Formats: sequence, C-alpha cells, structure tokens
Amino acid sequence: MLLTLCLTIGVLLFLPDDESTTGGGAESPPATYDVEAIIEEDYVNRTFLESTAGLPQPVPLRAGHLDIRPGALADFAVQAEIGPLRPVFQGTVRFRATEAGELRVTLEAVRVGSLPVTSFVPAHMLDDVNEDVNRQLRERAGAAEMQLTGVTSDDTTLHFYLVSAR
Repeated sequence: MLLTLCLTIGVLLFLPDDESTTGGGAESPPATYDVEAIIEEDYVNRTFLESTAGLPQPVPLRAGHLDIRPGALADFAVQAEIGPLRPVFQGTVRFRATEAGELRVTLEAVRVGSLPVTSFVPAHMLDDVNEDVNRQLRERAGAAEMQLTGVTSDDTTLHFYLVSAR
C-alpha cells in the first residue's frame, strides 16, 4: 500500500505546466539499517489502479502498469481516458531517501508516444504523493519512529532501508 501512492504519479501526469526533475537513487544498501522493507512489483501492479480511486485525479485512468528496475527506478505506463481519446503516457520515476529520513519520488521523464512531455508537468505535482507516502511510512513505523536511509531496487523489487530514530 505504501508504494501504491507513489505510483499514482501516472494519475497526475495530465496536469499542464513545467518541471524538470533530477535525483540520484542509492546503488547499494546503506552501511547500517535496522529494517529492510521489500515491496514486490507484483503487489504494486495489483494495487496500482485501486489506489488511484482515492486520490484526486484530473483525468480517469483505464489501465496502468509499473516495471521496477535497478537503480531505484521504475518505468510506468498509464492509459488515460480523455473524452474519446485513450492516450498512453509512459515515463520513469526515481525513489530516494532524503537527508530528513523520508522517501522522495521524482519524475525523471514522461512521454506520449515518442513526444516528450516532461516539461509540461508542474514542479509541485508529486508533493501530495510524497506527503501521503511519508505519512504512511510514519504510521506504519508507529512508536518505533523509523526513518528511511536508503532505497535500492533490482528487476522486480524495491528495497527500503529504515533506521530507528530513537
């Protein structure tokens, strides 16, 4: 569920404006951590569209898919319903841990067909998604007060590395 909100990025890709994002995901686990949370691609894909129902969306989605890949990256494809049109938006997001111990999802690229549209995505687009995901991380950690120290991935799995803030 935690990752599911991250992946609703596809829902928000249809807002006009501009942004170019950058970021670097961790290539290897941090030297020390207390808990490793593993999120499988199969789970993400099963829950992806279900989770979008609870978020505000300017355009309804008909389908979506996420492909996790190494480098704390994920490629996505979402099919929108815009009147009689059913365009497919494809792109890449990056997952990283911030210095404040939170998850930050950034948009690396978005395109429709071969047309790049990343510059039309507003800079604040992922703020709500990141806020919701980090709220869920805090709720799930409960009294343990865990903080995220790193994110890695392989071909099918995201790995979140957490440390106790106590």
